[in-house]
Amino acid sequence: LAWSAVNSHFILGIIGFVTMLALRAYVMLIAAQASNVLMVAALSGTGAALCLMISIVNRGVQSGGGTEFYRYGNTILDLFRHYAMLLSQAATSSVSPGPLQLSAIVLETVSLLCMANVLLFSNGKKVSEEEEECLLLFNESNDNIITNKNNMNNNKNNAV
Repeated sequence: LAWSAVNSHFILGIIGFVTMLALRAYVMLIAAQASNVLMVAALSGTGAALCLMISIVNRGVQSGGGTEFYRYGNTILDLFRHYAMLLSQAATSSVSPGPLQLSAIVLETVSLLCMANVLLFSNGKKVSEEEEECLLLFNESNDNIITNKNNMNNNKNNAV
């Protein structure tokens, strides 16, 4: 469990760190009104560094870990799967249960599901009451405009 945990958290830390660097570069370039070419250059360079780091760790995972017959896996994804399996086994062990480990698994699952919901359905922004009122008024005024145009068209058609 310890070897899987260290390597899994190490690679997650690398991914998180490089993602923060990419977001910072992107936001700073937007603030500086940089060209799209410069943004692509910065983000592709950061992406290349991430790919290289993951590749190095992936080769390390492939070459070591576990016994000859019981390996942790050949890729980082296998390592994550193995780590999740070991963590859940340790958390639900009848000999020495780990309530904090189990809580961490549940909370992380909830977090990932919420993040997927926001990313897939773009519903991460909370609408305030004022914005909601403005949207309602805007929609009502659009409905009134459409109704008035339809009435005008009907009147023109009836006159002809």
